[in-house]
Amino acid sequence: MRFHAIWPIVGGFSTQQSCYFEIHDTRSGSVTPEILIRSNCEYLLTDVYSGYSEATDEASLKRIERDLPSITNYFCNAHARRYFNEVQDSEFECFMDKYQEIYQLNKERESNDHIRSIFSEMKKRAEIMLDSYSNKSAASKAL
Repeated sequence: MRFHAIWPIVGGFSTQQSCYFEIHDTRSGSVTPEILIRSNCEYLLTDVYSGYSEATDEASLKRIERDLPSITNYFCNAHARRYFNEVQDSEFECFMDKYQEIYQLNKERESNDHIRSIFSEMKKRAEIMLDSYSNKSAASKAL
């Protein structure tokens, strides 16, 4: 599996055999798709910034024209976990417990289906809870 991470200013790709970084002095939205078009990347791990999805969509269209595989987005949960941790409300401890469970399953290389089901459960719970909080609150941001 080819799995990579990328940022707007610094493009970085790595495999078990090598590592590559490309640095640009701009935050232009054109940098990321150009890097992705030229790469062998099939999976992209980023935060949930919408610009990454747009870049992946643009790059995938051009890659498909060249008979290359499209790119699948995966998202890091570091920000979401941090927001849950910052809320300091016992009602949110269940989310932190679920993250611990996910990390343990990942460490044990358990089935992605199991991990996906936990995230699905967390999402359902968050959607139910969301209406209980102001959209400007830390709790709302976490949810």
